[in-house]
Amino acid sequence: MNVFIKSAIAAILFSVFISCETKPTAPKADNPFDHLNPETSGDPFNLSASIADGGIRLEWSFPGYDKLSAYKIYRSESENTGYSAIATLNKDKASYTDRFIQNGHSYWYHVTAVNINNKESGITNTVGVNIQTEPLLVINGGDEYTP
Repeated sequence: MNVFIKSAIAAILFSVFISCETKPTAPKADNPFDHLNPETSGDPFNLSASIADGGIRLEWSFPGYDKLSAYKIYRSESENTGYSAIATLNKDKASYTDRFIQNGHSYWYHVTAVNINNKESGITNTVGVNIQTEPLLVINGGDEYTP
């Protein structure tokens, strides 16, 4: 074997040995959608629901991720199955009011984030609201009787 080839092989082996000197470190789970992220557990939204604004108002936190393009809102009348997308919102929105509801029904919601490559995140926590209201009858502004 020629001296040049032996020198080249020795240099390559030395550089591989030197580059392996650094011990590997654990990956940093700083993506807010990563289930290993200690701050968010993969759900940075903190989704909540309340009866307000003539419907069910959903509110969530911005996940702190630059490359989002939208949010998708999903609803079901069953907690564990049957979710359908009911709205897609601009990334700058952090609330939505569902006004297509009926008395005597229960609704469950979750939200996903969509990035600029049109990839959807996992779902948020699931929130539910049961709509049970008693009818209200007002006669002539509060009169006891009506003609």
